Amino acid sequence: MFQIASGAIQGARDNQEDCMEIRPAPGGMAGLAIVADGMGGHAGGEIASALAVAGFAEHFENYTRGPLPKRLEIALAMANQALAHRVREDVELDGMGTTLLAVHYGPEGLHWVSVGDSPLLLVRNGEARWLNEDHSMAPLIERQVAAGKLTREQADRHPERNSLLSVLTGLNTPDMIDCPAQPLVLQDGDRVIAASDGLLTLSLSDIAARVLAADSASEAVALLLDGVAMRGLPFQDNASVQIIMVG
Repeated sequence: MFQIASGAIQGARDNQEDCMEIRPAPGGMAGLAIVADGMGGHAGGEIASALAVAGFAEHFENYTRGPLPKRLEIALAMANQALAHRVREDVELDGMGTTLLAVHYGPEGLHWVSVGDSPLLLVRNGEARWLNEDHSMAPLIERQVAAGKLTREQADRHPERNSLLSVLTGLNTPDMIDCPAQPLVLQDGDRVIAASDGLLTLSLSDIAARVLAADSASEAVALLLDGVAMRGLPFQDNASVQIIMVG
């Protein structure tokens, strides 16, 4: 069985550009969790994320043939098409975009598809680890640190650290898509976190501690968002969190 919950805060931003949705299947034995982090200025980011989430969910639920990874990839393409259609209707929205992370959970395990830097985390055995690929400059910058080409301080302050290498814009298929062919087998006690990158104001160790201190999925969401808010960063991004508790 799965216990699920979600929540969001606006942070220090002028508006909420994240969008998310959880769609449990009847009986609670499976479901779909989606989170998107929009960008594009003014209302563009908010529109892009909402279109992507709605377009993805509608296609995934209406077209049920084929293996899950293929269904997820096709739904992602249709989410991208939803953005393209809207830009054709309103050229002022040209340039908007969004990350997208969609997670299907069920008895067979965890399948996902993602574009961008919205993190999918697994808390197991007291630790949190990142499951999906990070399509930002951050991993490339970290490799430069490992190679001795940048210091830790230079990496943390790098102006392109959060620049995205792959997003949905309604144009061509994104250059980088993460969609593993095989599911991640889940264990009793696992906590799965699908979030926008605003959650990463907290360290992975802090995220794990807060989730493990919670007795329910809704309490885990509250503890995470409270932790982000308590940091009080002057440029805190929107933070959206979905929790899937296993067992």
